[in-house]
Amino acid sequence: MKVLQVGPSPQAKGGISSFIANLLPSLEASQVTYTFLPTYLDGFYFSTYLRSIIGFFRLLPSFNILHIHSASRGSFYRKSVFVLISKLCGKKVILHYHGGALESFYNESPGLLQRYISFVLRLPDRVLVLGPQWLGVLSEICPLAKGQVLTHFVPSYLSPGVGKGSKSILFLGRIETGKGIYDVLDAFVELQALHTGTNWTLTVAGEGGEARRVRERFGHFNNIEFCSWVSGQKKREILSRADIIVVPSYREALGLVILEAYSTGTAVIASDVGGIPHIVKHGFNGFLFPPGDIKQLTEYLRLLCSDRGLLTTMQQNNLGVYNELYHGQSYMSKLKQVYADMDYESG
Repeated sequence: MKVLQVGPSPQAKGGISSFIANLLPSLEASQVTYTFLPTYLDGFYFSTYLRSIIGFFRLLPSFNILHIHSASRGSFYRKSVFVLISKLCGKKVILHYHGGALESFYNESPGLLQRYISFVLRLPDRVLVLGPQWLGVLSEICPLAKGQVLTHFVPSYLSPGVGKGSKSILFLGRIETGKGIYDVLDAFVELQALHTGTNWTLTVAGEGGEARRVRERFGHFNNIEFCSWVSGQKKREILSRADIIVVPSYREALGLVILEAYSTGTAVIASDVGGIPHIVKHGFNGFLFPPGDIKQLTEYLRLLCSDRGLLTTMQQNNLGVYNELYHGQSYMSKLKQVYADMDYESG
């Protein structure tokens, strides 16, 4: 069994790239024979995709399972080329859908493109989605799609010697309106006005189209810190130090950063969109709020900042949830079974 992994480079910025960066060493550790073909790298969009097409034809005879990592819109259309060619050549195909906008992507597309989207989703031998709600959306768009739920995993981000208790709130992700960056900043400012979080710090880590405007608007606050995109040891340290992470996205397939926060025992406040309610149990290991509801977000921040016992309980609950559900060994066992089933089906 030889698997060709196709998706954005692990060095690129974004949730799928972060997942692939976790997946590839886990495949190797699990003795899965694979080759990785990058289709996207920051700053080298067209050239990377062109090289991936050329490389794909070169690698075509050497694998029997194609595992494609995709999101919506441009990502979907680019990856559909690999799906079409692979099925024409008799290969087994897994389309791994990571995006949080499948429903809107389909509904907002013209009729002809809707038919193409449905056609492509019908071709793979498996369409992996991140939660049961996405399985429902997939079935509505393409009843013939062979959908299966496989929730993400992450390695532990605990950094030895870095502990909680610094009264730190974290936003980690793209600095974009759709990620709720202004909501978390406005809520934190409101928290200061309530004199609840005056000795707390908000760290905003990431890059994106709103980064400059955000810094101009909120840069004068002494207890708001800004840093660029973080990875590696820096990411481990920032997650291990954070007491609370806020994920206020307006669209999200799952929220990989939530699982990363679980691995470090960080309490979560997140919007109830996409697959997030599937992984956050409201009141047990985090709080959920409607996207854009700054008042409710502020209230949950106030609650956790003022109740150390509740905060500690949620942090401990998240470590337990991570160890039980989102550790790499459990995930790889499920993924290897998917590969084995497809290998068996191919005869």
